[in-house]
Amino acid sequence: MSEGSLKFTLPARPFFRSGWSLSILILILSLIVSGIIIALPHPPYARASGATLSVTPTKGAYTANDDQIPITVQGFLYSPKEVINVYWNYTGPGTGTLEATATANSKGNFSVDFLRVLAAQGTYTIAGVGQTSTSIATATFTQLPQVYLRPQAGGPGSATAVHGDAFAAGETVKIFWNSKGHTNGVLIATTTGDSTGSFTVNATIPKGYAPGVYYVAGIGQTSKFIATYKYTIYTPTLALAPVKGSANTTLTVSAYGFIGLETVDIFWNNGSTPLASATTNGFGCLIPTTVTVPAAATPGGYSVKIVGRTSQLAITNVYTVLATSSNLSANTGPAGLNVEMSGQGYAANETVHIIWNYTGPGTGNDIADVTAGYSGTIQGNFTVPTAANGAYSVAALGATSNSITQNAFTLSNGLGTNPSSISPSQSGTAVGSGFQANESVKLYWNDTSSIALATTSADANGNISQAVTIPTSATPGSNTLIGVGQTSGSTFSAPVTINTNWGDFGFDPAHHRANPYEYGLGAGNVAGLQPKWTGATAVGLKDSPVYANGIVYIATMDGLLNAYNATSGVLLWSFNP
Repeated sequence: MSEGSLKFTLPARPFFRSGWSLSILILILSLIVSGIIIALPHPPYARASGATLSVTPTKGAYTANDDQIPITVQGFLYSPKEVINVYWNYTGPGTGTLEATATANSKGNFSVDFLRVLAAQGTYTIAGVGQTSTSIATATFTQLPQVYLRPQAGGPGSATAVHGDAFAAGETVKIFWNSKGHTNGVLIATTTGDSTGSFTVNATIPKGYAPGVYYVAGIGQTSKFIATYKYTIYTPTLALAPVKGSANTTLTVSAYGFIGLETVDIFWNNGSTPLASATTNGFGCLIPTTVTVPAAATPGGYSVKIVGRTSQLAITNVYTVLATSSNLSANTGPAGLNVEMSGQGYAANETVHIIWNYTGPGTGNDIADVTAGYSGTIQGNFTVPTAANGAYSVAALGATSNSITQNAFTLSNGLGTNPSSISPSQSGTAVGSGFQANESVKLYWNDTSSIALATTSADANGNISQAVTIPTSATPGSNTLIGVGQTSGSTFSAPVTINTNWGDFGFDPAHHRANPYEYGLGAGNVAGLQPKWTGATAVGLKDSPVYANGIVYIATMDGLLNAYNATSGVLLWSFNP
């Protein structure tokens, strides 16, 4: 007899002569019909045997945060390709909440996630029910409570709302300040949870505590379970933007460390009448508020003070009114040279005229105009005009304020570049004077024995203006452009600064992170790089540092903004917003 069949042969002679023989035949036929003896062919895994289930993690505090770690359910030894329903709080057929559905692979295994379920504290059964095999496997997850505060930072005396979830159903929960679970903290609220152990209760942050981070604990009075959260008391801080500038300009004031939603007054120079009043937000922060620096303020430092009407907290900073001044990026050079002018102390947003050969009111030539910034600073440039060699006064005259400053510039024979700071492979312009009329002039990079970058001809006055392309191999830092008159032999040089500045995140709008002007580093020497300095953050780092004016700024994953000396790596300051 082969597997999957049963064969028998009736005897040749009459078989039903006795009742015993008939009984035997009836018994055999009954067994065949009932499926006990017959072994018809059937597919494997028609019904799973020994299915198992696991969950990860096995316990945790409830949270509805978008970045929560979900509950991962893994099942094994179900029927291949069958659908499995995953239930929360399963106690038997027809019970529980369907949280996820998965399809087993060819081996009968599956993995599926679902988010935390809001329910009272306790241990819950998670079941995977095979929809074909009807196999059921279970595992457990222990739900723990959570508390959190909104707002979660402010000044002493601020109001906050304490939210809780997943404590025992209907239990009393006490909220303690400056506590990780012990009851010797300050009791700031008592409340009762609903059927899911959830609640919201208002509380006030106690006064008399120094700036820092404090724990707030919720303690279930029946379950004895504890959940904690951190609250930050801000260091009282007053920020001014700018911290120095002109009189009669707009000053932006922001501060934090006050009681949430209290009224604060802004005072100038210890006066009794506020420049302005405003209300802090729920975090006790004064959002940026503008005031006007008194027009009569003379150069010098003045206190700016903010006082909370409820907290009586007073925070002070200093604003410096600047005297009008200006300076030039170069004080001597040839005609055609581009010169930058910067200055301060002008009226906000006024037009400032740059005047060449100024000798008094109504004199000179207006060769450029710039607009002062909101703090009264100016930044612009002008091209040195063609004139006889000698000393000239360059003035900056405010069109509204009539403020005027003067700088001396000496027009002389020589060579210059526009701009004077440039990147490798970029184009600039060489300008010069003092060559022989109409002679050929060759321009060299750092060394006259090298191949000339360009050749040009001087005009009838001995002046040149020639585009040059900076070598791709130019090294960062100080370099020299040399001009040599091929007839007169006159030689002039101009300093050129090579930079490889990375001025945008990822270098370009597409964030390719490849600097095409960096030629000092390549495959041949990158392995030889050595760390200049290292710094440590509390919980890792994922952002891109920003370098500016000798300082490296890094935003850390625990919410700090750190500033480091770019040369030594010394931490200059750390700001906790």
